[in-house]
Amino acid sequence: MNLLMHKSIPVLLTILFCLLSSGCTKEPLSKAENLIATYDYRGALGVLNSTNSDDSRFHHLRALCMFVEGKTEEGFNEINNINRIESEIQNADARVLLKAAKVIVREKHRYIETIRLLDSCRTYDPGLKDEIINLLWNRGLEYLGVPGVGGYYLIHFASDIDMGIVKRLRSHNRIFYHRYDEINKVHQYLKAIIARVKRFQKHRGRPPNSMQELIKNGFTSGLVVTRKGWRIEITNDAESGSRLEAEALKKNPSGVLVGTIVSSR
Repeated sequence: MNLLMHKSIPVLLTILFCLLSSGCTKEPLSKAENLIATYDYRGALGVLNSTNSDDSRFHHLRALCMFVEGKTEEGFNEINNINRIESEIQNADARVLLKAAKVIVREKHRYIETIRLLDSCRTYDPGLKDEIINLLWNRGLEYLGVPGVGGYYLIHFASDIDMGIVKRLRSHNRIFYHRYDEINKVHQYLKAIIARVKRFQKHRGRPPNSMQELIKNGFTSGLVVTRKGWRIEITNDAESGSRLEAEALKKNPSGVLVGTIVSSR
């Protein structure tokens, strides 16, 4: 009897260890999922950061929380960790990117992060194209209705995926279409001016301090230097260099809302 019990102890310990290990891994993941369900991504990330696992579910949850919390590079690193551990799960990766994009796009200033996630999403799984377009379209329309360039960028990115989007916008809402079109033209306008800024800097060894200095020294020859309904300003930064900003003024002829600022970057 004692011999039998002695031989059984290692087996029982092994089973117990497996059960405890599985429970220890699954319990934090379930807790993190519950926190995510209540939109507490920071709390969920805290739980996951105190857990060690090579399970794809763990990495997907961690990547999702990182993206939502603005830790974009860390989120992509987490996705890469999944790809090294398991193969042929790009569809699951794409779903994580799409889910994260749906959360962060609710904040209109996070359009650049949204576009980056969706760009990778469509690369991982081209079959998600329709869902991506719908998200961009719906949020793009929403943000064309408020000051800012978020709506423009979302619709512009959607048009890279589906060339018919701008035509669809024109037939759907003429006011929003004219706003989109005007912001697009201002972007091109700023590109033309920034080229003259670079020419000024090459000749003078420094950037111009203002649009007036650029004009006064003849560097805008052949270029219309004003655009009705916009105020154009040059800002210089020691690290990032010169930047142009166009701010929509009251009674903008194309209906771009006051407070909208278009940047050359």
